[in-house]
Amino acid sequence: MRAVFLSLRQFQAVIQGQSLLVATDNSTVVAYLQNQGGTHSFSLYHLSKEILLLCHSLDIILSVRHVPGSQNLLADALSRSRVPVNTEWEIHPSVFQEIILRWDRPHIDLFATSLNHKLETYVSPIPDEKAWAVDAMTLSWKGMFSYMFPPFRLLPKILHKIQRDLCKTILIAPAWPRQSWFPELLLLCCAKPLCLPLREDLLSQFKGRKLHQGLENLHLHAWLLSGIPSEREAFLREQPSVSQDQSDNLQEQCYDSKWSIFCTWCLSKQIDPITVTVQQLADFFLHLFEEKGYSPSTIKGYRSAIARTISLSGGSDFGDNEFLSLLIKNTFALIDLVKGVWFLLGT
Repeated sequence: MRAVFLSLRQFQAVIQGQSLLVATDNSTVVAYLQNQGGTHSFSLYHLSKEILLLCHSLDIILSVRHVPGSQNLLADALSRSRVPVNTEWEIHPSVFQEIILRWDRPHIDLFATSLNHKLETYVSPIPDEKAWAVDAMTLSWKGMFSYMFPPFRLLPKILHKIQRDLCKTILIAPAWPRQSWFPELLLLCCAKPLCLPLREDLLSQFKGRKLHQGLENLHLHAWLLSGIPSEREAFLREQPSVSQDQSDNLQEQCYDSKWSIFCTWCLSKQIDPITVTVQQLADFFLHLFEEKGYSPSTIKGYRSAIARTISLSGGSDFGDNEFLSLLIKNTFALIDLVKGVWFLLGT
């Protein structure tokens, strides 16, 4: 609260007669200013009164909103001097060039700083005289073709904003199927993602002087996403393994519990769902058949849902794998038939 008061007093010559929005991660400050005081703390009541009186004297229209601390990029960056903000990881220039050669050059880099911007026009999370603007999440992205390598914690908000603002972007993000935002990421795809090469200098800070450790756990991809439905539909129609009826039901399939069940099984076996092998898929199908008692037709549905998600994530296409087809069509069906015969004989 005191920070708000001191800031208003410091910049009163600049903000006089303006509409002012105070964004803070302190919910108590929001409550006291919105309610014009409170009864739990006399000191906070006194400060909120001073703020409101100051705004009245300066003819300021004050609005207050709460911003979760995990999303308060600008304040978080300003509070840490001489420490790189979390948008300062950058991909290697040659990898970036490969991406834009595939999908064309974006117009703006939305999450960057003066140390790592990939495009001449960029938006910074901190005040920067060279930046086009500050804090990308507060801007309208409508009509933009952008590049972004944001903090991963912002991905749910970013994906929602892409869809809402009807924009197009090249997003650098991990292929983490167990994350809640992953199905929405797949829905926004308008091209097959590019798996970034696992090279030692893929991610760096300070112009390559500090390298990222543990790249193998990130599974980084470049995703071409669009909030424009017609562009996504055009991409789906180009996929030979996706029929029109399946395209219309893609959202329902992405949220299907089949993928979640498969991910849970992979987690118990310490297997990455995206890089799963044919043998591991066969083991999962055997698990469904022998331990869950699922029929071959049900297992075939699992195979379709898993193959689609893996393919859209840049992994192998198991949709037409001959071994898996034979396993489901012949082996499981034969065993099911034998069990039925034995059941009838037993009765």
